Amino acid sequence: MKKLILLLLFIPLTGFLFSQEKYEIDWETVAKIREEGFQRSEIANTLSYMTDVLGARLTNSEDMRRAQDWVVKEMKRIGLKNTKIEPFMDYGVSWDNEYFSLHLLEPDKQVMVGYPIAHTPGIDGRKKLSVSLVEIKTKSDLKKYRGKLRGKAVLATPPPKIDL
Repeated sequence: MKKLILLLLFIPLTGFLFSQEKYEIDWETVAKIREEGFQRSEIANTLSYMTDVLGARLTNSEDMRRAQDWVVKEMKRIGLKNTKIEPFMDYGVSWDNEYFSLHLLEPDKQVMVGYPIAHTPGIDGRKKLSVSLVEIKTKSDLKKYRGKLRGKAVLATPPPKIDL
């Protein structure tokens, strides 16, 4: 055990034996990179397009493929060669949300803003759910709802009261 501890303490010190030579920094190249980044950067426009126009890109969805195609075209536009989309993992079935609506029926009918959880299986027609109003502000608040929300529409805030 003592030998193992000594060996583990000695290993980090061996890096100093093979330290790399010092090299000169090419300040002219650094200046060119900085100039390009500060004066002709397209990052703000690129990020804006990806988030505001392309939007969410759930893995293996049509939106993801549309975003990938756009990125490949952009890479070619700026002069990169051999650009292509390479699969990185087989996720199997894809999921696209084509339509979703949520309406409060009682005490008064109201259109609600809501979103299904990703990969929620679709249904034909309508589905009537009971509603749970939850107040979750801390991790411990989650515990009191464990196992009680399946199959329900969960509201984080109460429906607005509309005075006419």
